[in-house]
Amino acid sequence: MKSPLSKWLGLVLLLAAGIAVGYLLGARTPDNAFAGDALARAEPAASAPATLPTDPAPSASLSDRAPVEVAAAEPLSGDETPTAEAATSPAGEPAAAPGVELSAAIKAHAGEKISRGSSSTRKIVLTFDDGPHPSRTPQVVRILKEAGIPANFFLVGEMVESYPEQAKLVADSGFELGTHSWDHPNLTRKNEAEVRRQIVETQDLVERTTGIRPVLFRPPGGNVDQTVRDICREENLVICMWSIDPRDWASGATGEKIRQKVVGDAHGGAIVCMHDTKAPTIDALPGMIADLKAAGYEFTTITQLIEEKAAEDAALAASGGVIPSGGDAAPQAEPLVISLEESGSY
Repeated sequence: MKSPLSKWLGLVLLLAAGIAVGYLLGARTPDNAFAGDALARAEPAASAPATLPTDPAPSASLSDRAPVEVAAAEPLSGDETPTAEAATSPAGEPAAAPGVELSAAIKAHAGEKISRGSSSTRKIVLTFDDGPHPSRTPQVVRILKEAGIPANFFLVGEMVESYPEQAKLVADSGFELGTHSWDHPNLTRKNEAEVRRQIVETQDLVERTTGIRPVLFRPPGGNVDQTVRDICREENLVICMWSIDPRDWASGATGEKIRQKVVGDAHGGAIVCMHDTKAPTIDALPGMIADLKAAGYEFTTITQLIEEKAAEDAALAASGGVIPSGGDAAPQAEPLVISLEESGSY
């Protein structure tokens, strides 16, 4: 028979064993603890269900393109296909920029093509396409300023975007600005939206860059269709062609060939199409200008040709076709607008 002490010790040991077993069964090991934390972290948090975008990312606009290389000033083939819709211009007539007057004569010829002014005067216009060029445009500007003559520059949008300081130089030097599309395509191969973009986006950029909104537009390659005419009419842009082409862009062009062609073909009201992106043109200019001055030509701008021709026609109409000098021949109004579809790499 066990003593009371033995019974008490047995109960104590039994109780201790039960406590130990209960502790071991309910305890967490360190590995289990880390595993539980990892599972908790892996469980996704409650959130709104993910949705796919409803609109595709916009395609790059013309103004988002990388800066054009200088080689892009070369005449382009113009067979690209449109890749983006054009931004439409606000309805109504565009406001004239400082220093640019949307005169009745300009409005009357908006959307129409001109290639020359009146042949009754010894006036000639030098025009330059495809710029601004980073180094050659400043050289052309310097030569013209030293000679003290005006000229027209038809700017390409992507070139203005790449070289805004050169565009400002042309404007600040007092030369007359026109636009020549954004990236020199054949506009007759573009849809209406792309034609509008090419014209309006370039107009907008030139205005932001120079403070001047041009009233003149020269279509690349001289390619024009009814869509181009309609948009130019909406934007109050006269479509400017040319009557003398020295082909300064062609392979084998030299300063002497260019000078001889321009001086040899010079006529009253002539518009000469050249490029401020071409080295031979820079070589030709000093001698060309000197020769034309010696031949009695006065240098002017396209808008001045338009204004003077409008005044001449108004005077002729007012006189009833009578020559003020008393001559016996009834003069006919010489057309300023042309209908021929010139083409080339301009």
